[in-house]
Amino acid sequence: GGAGHRQDDHSRRIDGGARPPARHRI
Repeated sequence: GGAGHRQDDHSRRIDGGARPPARHRI
């Protein structure tokens, strides 16, 4: 996660970088 917190799985993955979307808080 970063500046752009999107509910999109793809967007979160790109924004989070190496961090998986699963660990990203929805």
